[in-house]
Amino acid sequence: MSRIAELLRCITGLVFWPDYDVSSDERGFTTLRDGKPAGRVEWASIRRIEAFKKDQITVDLVCFAVTYTEVDQPLAVEVNEDMPGFADLERRLVANLPGFMTDWRTSVIKPAFALNWTVIYERE
Repeated sequence: MSRIAELLRCITGLVFWPDYDVSSDERGFTTLRDGKPAGRVEWASIRRIEAFKKDQITVDLVCFAVTYTEVDQPLAVEVNEDMPGFADLERRLVANLPGFMTDWRTSVIKPAFALNWTVIYERE
């Protein structure tokens, strides 16, 4: 993280993801930092996904909070629309999670600069 980004994070509380991307496949998705795996989530382990926005001063950042289980322990990971691979992840979530809210954007995008926290998937 650059010194400027770190300073902005300290001053504003904003979180920057400059080194992360997300890669998805037929079994799940992997978060990557500098091209190296940082975490793995299998589709079958996902319990809940919540979409929300973070105010980034001049624009909003759409994020997914993904809750999943690993060895019977609940865990969570956050991914966002600025991460390379996010659009592909969204397509694969729709394809692999029956009941995923495909029209989530209508609940999350507006109004601007509001969290608009919305459950877009919950395993029954």
